[in-house]
Amino acid sequence: MQRYLIVGLALTHCAVCAHAQLAGTLTSSGSDTMREVMAGWGKAFTEAHPDVSFQMQARGSATAPEALNRGQSDLAPMSRAMTSEEIDAFRQAHGDEPRAYRVALDALAVYVHRDNPVSGLSMDQIDAIFSQTRRCQRGFFSDSSPIDHWNDVSFSRLGAIELYGRDALSGTHAFFAETALCSGRFKDSIVELEDSASVVEAVAGNPNAIGYAGIGYRTDGVRAVALSPQASGFEGAYYSYSVDQYSDDDPERRYGWVVRGRYPLSRYLHIYTHDGGDSDALVHAFVAFALSDTGQGMAHDAGFIPLPKRVLASERARLGGR
Repeated sequence: MQRYLIVGLALTHCAVCAHAQLAGTLTSSGSDTMREVMAGWGKAFTEAHPDVSFQMQARGSATAPEALNRGQSDLAPMSRAMTSEEIDAFRQAHGDEPRAYRVALDALAVYVHRDNPVSGLSMDQIDAIFSQTRRCQRGFFSDSSPIDHWNDVSFSRLGAIELYGRDALSGTHAFFAETALCSGRFKDSIVELEDSASVVEAVAGNPNAIGYAGIGYRTDGVRAVALSPQASGFEGAYYSYSVDQYSDDDPERRYGWVVRGRYPLSRYLHIYTHDGGDSDALVHAFVAFALSDTGQGMAHDAGFIPLPKRVLASERARLGGR
C-alpha cells in the first residue's frame, strides 16, 4: 500500500486533544486490509500521547468479533459489517451490542495482469469466473455458463484463467462472496492467500491470473478492471473506482462512483468497540482521531477513500453523543 508522512497533529474536530493525560495500553485485532491504516493511526496516536502503547494483530476480519467479545482487544477493525450471528454472540455475552463506526470507504478491486487486454467485466462475468454455483443472474442477457478461459471474455492469446483470492478469515473474502458471488461458493481451483498484498503479487506475476483485493494494494504490475452491475456489456455501463478527470485533492468527486455506490464493489471500513471497559477513554480518543481531518487524510494516503462529508459528520456526532 502507499506510504504516508505524519507531518503534525494539528487536528480538526479532534477529541484526542481533550484528553491531556491519556495513558495505558490500547489493543486492536481484526482486518488485514486495514493493517496499514490502523498501524499509521496507532503510531500517530502514541506519538501524541507517549504514555499510551498500541498493540495490533491483523489476521483478518473474522478474528475481530471474538477478540472483542472476549475482551482480548479494545478495537475491532473490520472490512465488512458484523453478521447478525456475531452481534447476537456479543449481546449474549455482554447484554448490549458493540458500537460500530464507519472510518473510511474502500473499493474492492478485481485485478488482472497489466498486459491483460480486458478493460471491463460485468458482475455476471465475475460470478461466472470465480463461482462454482453462479447464483448471480442480473438481467435478460445473463448466462449461467462458467467462464474458465480468457477467450470467453476477450479476443486474446491468453490461456485458462487462474484465480487468486483471500482466505476465509478475511472480511474481503466474505464481502466478495456475498456481493460478487451472491453468497455462492468459490471454484475449487482458486488459490486463497492470507493477505491482500500476496494476491496482488500473484496476479502481477501471472498473465493468466485474476484476483480481488482492496484498491489500496494496487501496484504497477496489475490493473483494476472497470465493473458493470449489468449483465450486458453495453457502452457506458462500466464504472471505475476513480473518475480520472477530477483531482485526487477532491476525493468525493475523484471517487464519486464509490461514494455514490455506483461502483459495485464499494464498501465501508469499520471499527467496532465495546463501551464501558477500562480502556474506554483511549478507545473514544482513538476513534475520534481516525475521524479527524488528519486521520481521514492518513486513510486517503494509505489507499482508502475518506468518508463523504455527510457520513463523517454523522459518525462524529454519534461519537460525540456516546
